[in-house]
Amino acid sequence: MKRHSTKPFARIAIVAFFCTLLMGAGTAFADEQSESLEASVPTAVAGEHVTQDADDATASEEDAPVITVERYAKSQDADMASDVGAMDGDVSDPTLTQGEPVEEPLEAMGTLETVDMYRLYNPNSGEHFYTGNWEERASLVEIGWQYEGIGWVAPDFSRSPVYRLYNPNAGDHHYTLSSFERDELVDAGWNDEGIGWYSDDTQRVAVLRQYNPNAKTGSHNFTTSEEEDEALADAGWQSEGVGWYAVSLGNTAVATSYIYLDAGHGKGSSTKGVYDSGAVGNGYEEAKLTAELVTLTAKYARELYGLKVYSNVNTNVEYWNRQEDALERGCTSLVSIHFNASDSGGTGCESYIHSRNAAPGATKLQSIMHEYLLNGTGLRDRGKKSAALAVCSGVDTDLPGTLLEVCFIDNSYDMKKYKERKDTIARELAAGLYEAAKDGF
Repeated sequence: MKRHSTKPFARIAIVAFFCTLLMGAGTAFADEQSESLEASVPTAVAGEHVTQDADDATASEEDAPVITVERYAKSQDADMASDVGAMDGDVSDPTLTQGEPVEEPLEAMGTLETVDMYRLYNPNSGEHFYTGNWEERASLVEIGWQYEGIGWVAPDFSRSPVYRLYNPNAGDHHYTLSSFERDELVDAGWNDEGIGWYSDDTQRVAVLRQYNPNAKTGSHNFTTSEEEDEALADAGWQSEGVGWYAVSLGNTAVATSYIYLDAGHGKGSSTKGVYDSGAVGNGYEEAKLTAELVTLTAKYARELYGLKVYSNVNTNVEYWNRQEDALERGCTSLVSIHFNASDSGGTGCESYIHSRNAAPGATKLQSIMHEYLLNGTGLRDRGKKSAALAVCSGVDTDLPGTLLEVCFIDNSYDMKKYKERKDTIARELAAGLYEAAKDGF
């Protein structure tokens, strides 16, 4: 499984230290950057993400003068790929010319590693924000930013840094490959927050830059999608060509994912209004355990990964109607949590899809969640199985579904392991949901 790197920010700290000694200028780092986001941008509130037409954009007046990124005129150099933001006059910056790839990219030396670049959206200010720092991404999700997935994949290091700047008056961020543009913005009052990430020296995937001339915050957008670039241009944004380059495309499927996380049994599971305890053993009831684990898993899925998750806990919906309930709620997949029981002393964990009516993709969803369940429990792998379980049936919904049996409720060893590792299991299941969301579930 791919782990999330924070090495670029460690490298930033080293660079900033020497910059402070040489130039007497401090650089804002990840902790300060997160604080600046929380302090200067209004906390995001729930709302729809609507593409803003440039003609309709409005800006609120500030007591202090608002510093804006104004575009400078196109360079007369025919090789200039885009217009770029400056503060005054017509300025041509040769560092922005999209020329030939670097002759000896670091990849040729066998040193290329990559960093996922996370894309977030503030529905309150209209700003898109980009970071390769997992903790920063998580902290913004907690205060209401919407996580939109991986915007692109950047090299861990290259000869082409992308600079990150912050406007303390407007609460806006800007990103540029140009040290000239960076210096112009710093002279105009922006805070230099150092190197945000790196551009791919081999120029594999273009990250396109768009500008909204009427917006005071969120005035720039960056995307690898030509369709998004064209849609914004149709809405009045100005296409500014290539901002920098990525190693590969990202994955924004998580923005459309909505997972139905089902707690097995509970109120109304078998009969409307009647409590169904499920299996019992060692002083535990299955329904209470599934409710507890689903609630904790959903919490981590939202807080750590920004996922949209519906928790079906004691909702008085019969188990055979839960697929339909998920479909009516607009969910894109279903994961049902259960605890096993056996008269013969079974142990371990297993997973199921429907033996006859599994929806397309159910096998892949099962494989993803099964792996993370094993990682969490540390128990015996009883395998990926199939059975005629109604909660997994996609016969009328085409909704991929899988059922997870966490452990045996009537096995004291299994339950001891579960209680010891409950938090780990919930975190692993949340990570599995994130992996599934990236795959379109």
